Amino acid sequence: MDGVRDLLANISIHRNNRVYINNVPDEMLIPIFQEVLVQHELKKGLIRTIDAADRKTAIRPLLDITHVCSWWRKVAIGYPFLWTHIDIYNEKLVELLANRSQSAALSVFCDAKKLSAGEDYSPSLSRLAARLLRLDLSVDEAMLKDVPRRYLSFQAPTMRCLTIIVPSKQHFHMVRDRSRGMNILDDDVCSLSALALAPVPKWFPSNSFPFLTHLYLGYNKPAHSARLLSLLSHAP
Repeated sequence: MDGVRDLLANISIHRNNRVYINNVPDEMLIPIFQEVLVQHELKKGLIRTIDAADRKTAIRPLLDITHVCSWWRKVAIGYPFLWTHIDIYNEKLVELLANRSQSAALSVFCDAKKLSAGEDYSPSLSRLAARLLRLDLSVDEAMLKDVPRRYLSFQAPTMRCLTIIVPSKQHFHMVRDRSRGMNILDDDVCSLSALALAPVPKWFPSNSFPFLTHLYLGYNKPAHSARLLSLLSHAP
């Protein structure tokens, strides 16, 4: 029976090789795969914005591509930049994407609001820290005070974008008590070029931001001038 299966598999391979689409060069398949992912994200509204910080990256279309045939699977798995968007919610999937993305820079999303009892995403974030390019944290308002200690207590020398968002229409409340300056990402000098805090928590980043060019602060009332000036004083 094994011999028959092998024979049928070889016949199928030879037949597929005669199909035009199977003669497309590998380097032409990659932009096709990328376009499939983009169109899926547009259709499902999965493009990340400040107002949609809790939407997950689409992984299903990418996994579907790898199950079309062995050739497509080989090409897709061999191109690390297809696997660089990671959602921290499943350890096995995180490990799979981290391996397939090889050494490429990563864009990571963490929905801390969905933590179950005793679950902690910080070890996964720490393991990926050296390759982080972008990190989106979606938290509830009660978690804001613990973000620096729990989720940003690692060095991320290549990170360029950080968003910390409470995705609620009723969260932009002005904090009246005294603010506390706290270092994030375990470093005095931070490599971020884009930072978004919505709402601004009771703490504010006290790092130096020599490369910061984009800053988004969420309020529904005028910002506390001392806090804002303190943050801006550490930027160019």
